[in-house]
Amino acid sequence: MNLHSRSFAAFAILVFTLLAPRPVSASEAPLTNPKIFLAGTPIAEGKLALYYVGWGGDVVRVDLGPIWAGQTHLPSFTEFSSSLDAEKERRNWADALWIVVQVPGEMPGIQWFQSPQLSEKVKGAELAQAARWSAQEMYRALPKWIAQLGVMRSPGVINIPAPVLHSIWLKNLDSTARAGQEITVQPYVYNSNHCGGHVSFRREELAKLTSDFEGKVQFMGPLLPTWAQISYLSLRDAYSEGERAVWASEETLKLSAGPAQIITRQWEAPGVARDYQIAVVDEHGKGISGLTLVAFQAISGCGISSEAIGESDSSGRFGVEDSRLSVPLNFEMIDMLKVSYADAWQAEHLYEFNDVEIAELIRFGSLNVRLVDIRR
Repeated sequence: MNLHSRSFAAFAILVFTLLAPRPVSASEAPLTNPKIFLAGTPIAEGKLALYYVGWGGDVVRVDLGPIWAGQTHLPSFTEFSSSLDAEKERRNWADALWIVVQVPGEMPGIQWFQSPQLSEKVKGAELAQAARWSAQEMYRALPKWIAQLGVMRSPGVINIPAPVLHSIWLKNLDSTARAGQEITVQPYVYNSNHCGGHVSFRREELAKLTSDFEGKVQFMGPLLPTWAQISYLSLRDAYSEGERAVWASEETLKLSAGPAQIITRQWEAPGVARDYQIAVVDEHGKGISGLTLVAFQAISGCGISSEAIGESDSSGRFGVEDSRLSVPLNFEMIDMLKVSYADAWQAEHLYEFNDVEIAELIRFGSLNVRLVDIRR
C-alpha cells in the first residue's frame, strides 16, 4: 500500500470514529415509564415534575413530561440533562428533593401531590453541606423517587391517595366567626431559615379563598400539611415587667394535615385608633422643629419595618394619626419609637422612647420629651 492509500485509509477511520453514535451508558439508558393512578383511577391528564432546592434557597423545577390516561412519558437522559440548570445542578441540596404531580381540579384547592422530602445522600452533620448530584445519578434515581408518590399497586403502577375536602373555620378571640377574611393556601414544603421564610414550588399552586359568614373556607387537597398566607396579629413578649406588650403583624401560618381545623387569632389591631400628641423640647423648654418621628413595627418572622410618621413643627409638636401609617395599625403595634433629624432619619437617631414612655403615650394619648445637649 502506497503512502497515498495509507493516508486515505487513516482519514476514513477518523471520519467513521467521529460520526459513529456514542454508546449509551447504563446510567443514561431510557427509563421505564410508570403508570400513575389517583384514588385507583388512571390520571386522565396531569404533569410530572422534579423539584430541588439550589444553593441559596432557589427552587428549581425540572419537567418530567405529561401524564395521559395514567401513562407517564419520562424524558430521555439528553432531554433531562438539558433541562437542568447547569450551575444549580452542580451544587444543589440533596436534602430538598421532591417529585410532584399536578392535576387539574374542578374546585379551588391544592391539586399538587408531592412525595416525601427525599434525602438519600445527606447524613447527620453533612446536612449543612451541599451534596452534589450528577445528572446521571438524578436520572437513574427518578423511578425510585416517583414510586414514593404513593403505594405500588402492581409493578410499574403507583396509586396516589385521593384528595380530601379541607375545612377551616376562622374565629376571633371571642369565638365569633371571622367573615370576609382572605386566605391563600399552598403545599407546605419547608421553612428555609430561622425567620420562617417558606420555600414554595410555584405561584400557580395557590388556592385563594375568602371566609364566608360562618368564617369557613374549603378546598380540595392531599392530606398533607399546608402553608397559609393570611394576615393576623400575635402578641410578642411584654417589655419592662409588664408595662407594655407589643402586637406583631404576621403573614404566614403552617397548618397541620387534618381535614378540619379551627384557627383563632387576633385579626385587627387592639385598642381604639386615635390621634397622638408628642412634643419634643430642648433643655430650655423650647420646641425643636425639623425632627422626624420614626416608628418601628414588628412584622412576621424576625423582621422589623421602619416608617417616618410625622415631623415636628416650630413648637416641637408632632401630630400623629394612625392613618399616617402605611397599614392600618395603632400604637399598640409599635415596637420602637425614635426621633431623628428630618433629613437623616434613616442614619441617625437622637432619642429612643423607652417602654414606659410608649405605655404612657398609649394610655393618655400624649407625651412630652425633653432632650438635653442637642447639637447639629
